[in-house]
Amino acid sequence: MTLQQGLAFGVIAMMMLFVWGRLRYDLVAMLTLFVAVVLRIVPAENAFSGFSNEILVVIASALVVSAAVARSGIVEQVLQRIEPWLTSDRAVLVTLVGAVTILSAFVKNIAALAMLMPVALQLAKRRQISPSYLLMPMAFG
Repeated sequence: MTLQQGLAFGVIAMMMLFVWGRLRYDLVAMLTLFVAVVLRIVPAENAFSGFSNEILVVIASALVVSAAVARSGIVEQVLQRIEPWLTSDRAVLVTLVGAVTILSAFVKNIAALAMLMPVALQLAKRRQISPSYLLMPMAFG
C-alpha cells in the first residue's frame, strides 16, 4: 500500500465521526474535507467543486420545504382529516406511498418526499412505529 492510499484510508476512517455522533455532521464533513486537502488527497482547486452540482441545490431546497411544512401547522391539519380513515399501519403506509407517488408526477421526487416526511414522522410517532417503516417505502414511491 502506498502512502497516498494509506492517507486516503485514514480520511475514510474519519467518517466514523459520523457514527460517533458527538460532532455535528456539517463539522465532520468540513473537517474531513480540510484534512483531505491538507494531505493533498483532494486538490485544493477541486475541494468545493461538489457544491456546484445542481442536485445539492435540489436537496437543500427539499430540506427547507420539509422544515417549512413541518413548522407551518399544515401537518396537524392534514393528520386531523385523514387519521380517522387510517385504521392500521398498513393503511398509513399505503396512503403515504400513494401520496408521494402521485405528487412525484408533478414535482421532483425528492421534493415530494420532503413535503410528506413531516407527516410520516408525526404518524410514526403517534402510532409508535419505526419511522423507517414508513420512510423507506415512501422513498421508493
